[in-house]
Amino acid sequence: MNKTDVIRQQSGAGVQVLSPKFLLSIYGIIPVILLFMLGDYLLFDLGISKSLPSDPESTGWLNMLFMLPHVIASVFTFMDREYIAAYSTRLAVSSSAIAGLIFIVPLAMGVAATVLVLALYTAYHQIAQQTGIASMIARNKSAMHMTWKWMGFVILAMVFFLALLADNPYIQAFAIQNPVFRMVSAVFVLAFVVVGVITARQSKTRIGVAFVGVNTLMLIFHCLLFIFGFNFFMILIPRIVHDVTAFAFYVSHNKNRNQGVQHNVMARLFSKIPLPEYIVTPAAALLASVAMTTFLPQGILLFSLLFLAFFHYYWEGVMWKNGSPHRKNIYV
Repeated sequence: MNKTDVIRQQSGAGVQVLSPKFLLSIYGIIPVILLFMLGDYLLFDLGISKSLPSDPESTGWLNMLFMLPHVIASVFTFMDREYIAAYSTRLAVSSSAIAGLIFIVPLAMGVAATVLVLALYTAYHQIAQQTGIASMIARNKSAMHMTWKWMGFVILAMVFFLALLADNPYIQAFAIQNPVFRMVSAVFVLAFVVVGVITARQSKTRIGVAFVGVNTLMLIFHCLLFIFGFNFFMILIPRIVHDVTAFAFYVSHNKNRNQGVQHNVMARLFSKIPLPEYIVTPAAALLASVAMTTFLPQGILLFSLLFLAFFHYYWEGVMWKNGSPHRKNIYV
């Protein structure tokens, strides 16, 4: 792929612009996984697909590759004196609240409930990112678009919920094996598709139509993977789409923010390395992820992961809002 399709130079403005075509191409992971499963079916009767762990984030090295690096890359963007000054009060309050909740919630609700809360927040975070970008590209913030977003969240959250509690006999009896629940779920998914079609038709750009459409299809594929028991791919696909999309934003932001003047500490640290931003940003985040998961004691690592996850989920909803310091350095 031509790198100009990833982040292209805006004519005459001296800033880097994220290419909607590249953001759309990230969803190419879906046909790649389908082709892999087809080959696995033809050659090994799906033996490889069925042998994969039920949750890609439950394996340490996969966690290092998928969830943690993009979270660290997000945190790196705050290592900027002007940003810290602009966000100072909110950073202090949110960090204190998150640290407190990490101690209180497991004691009050138990570890299993904490994991469930994190999974639901993860579902909202993933949906909010992709539907938010769809809104930017489609130039559409209508009530129908918001309905599409929240219906998508319900579907993703429900699948996460059922997958996490699939071995619970009550969940088996009242949800997974219950014909009424399955029928209602099917009707809801069908309604989501209809709303998705209406939302796509409201797009003011052609690529916006495609972006809404591919996000709708991804959630349908997500449901099918769960139904047929391929939980690894069910979680992996939105994880890859989410993380690669996030890195595209961080790379573009870092390039624009530190062009000419290196405001960010990390930018100054790596300024002597003759590598482009789309390599430096992911590499730095991956190295930090490997260092954390390798050298931190288990208890401190767990606390750090929970803190970073909740910090990231909260601040992603703040830092990319119109008018924020971060948003001023993003062009789509």
